[in-house]
Amino acid sequence: MIMGRFAIAREHLERALKRYDPDRHRALARRFGQEPGVSLNVYAALSLWGLGYLDQAREHSEAALSTAREFQHPLTLGYALGHLSIPSHLFRDSARTGALVDENIKYSEENGVRVWRAIAESW
Repeated sequence: MIMGRFAIAREHLERALKRYDPDRHRALARRFGQEPGVSLNVYAALSLWGLGYLDQAREHSEAALSTAREFQHPLTLGYALGHLSIPSHLFRDSARTGALVDENIKYSEENGVRVWRAIAESW
């Protein structure tokens, strides 16, 4: 996805999402810094945006954000808010981007997650 190979990334991400099991994989958040389902949906959203599937990209963005909110893991929610500012910006949704950035700054401040605050402030 990062290399701009959106179609290949989409295939890999769809396979990974089919194999994703929250009960089994959520514990990995504490080892790797964010919940895997959130990461998969964030990158799926970006890949689908790159392919022009905007509605599907929005669905994955919303899935990532709702999973992050539900999981209540500070690094995961900061990760989601920080990364999902990108597709909302790409959708030219300035109100949504601003809301995500504001929430990220507040959440990062409350939870001492400075890296996501710094990223949010760069917007």
